[in-house]
Amino acid sequence: MDVLEALPLRDVFIAGERFADLKDKPLSAAQVCALPLICLEGNTSTRRALDKWAREQGCVLRPEFELATSNLIVQFTLRGMGIGSVADCFARAPLTSGMLFELPLLDPPPARHICLVTDRRRPPSPAAARLLGELRKDPADALTSDN
Repeated sequence: MDVLEALPLRDVFIAGERFADLKDKPLSAAQVCALPLICLEGNTSTRRALDKWAREQGCVLRPEFELATSNLIVQFTLRGMGIGSVADCFARAPLTSGMLFELPLLDPPPARHICLVTDRRRPPSPAAARLLGELRKDPADALTSDN
């Protein structure tokens, strides 16, 4: 088996204008856990990683909203419905434009990776081979573009 670390992920908490008082104010995990959070549903690896991080920090995540996709979390956050929790790649555009900002954390969740596992004994399909080639060039573009 071959493992390709395709995309580094950093889980971030994002907010909009409604929470401007939190901008540039480093927060503890306990402070974050007390906010109106918007997270992925509990059956995802991302959510399990965040729940583990919160437990290790001595608190429990109790989201106001649990949604099925990171794109929905960004949309709810843009509308001021709470503090979103997403992998940084999903919030890149609204963070860059200033529509949202990242909450600075005193002890952020550990970085993770999206990994692809291939079997050396079985060649990938043409589509999989193309994806692997793109990921080796620029993983962020291959996984987050609309192409």
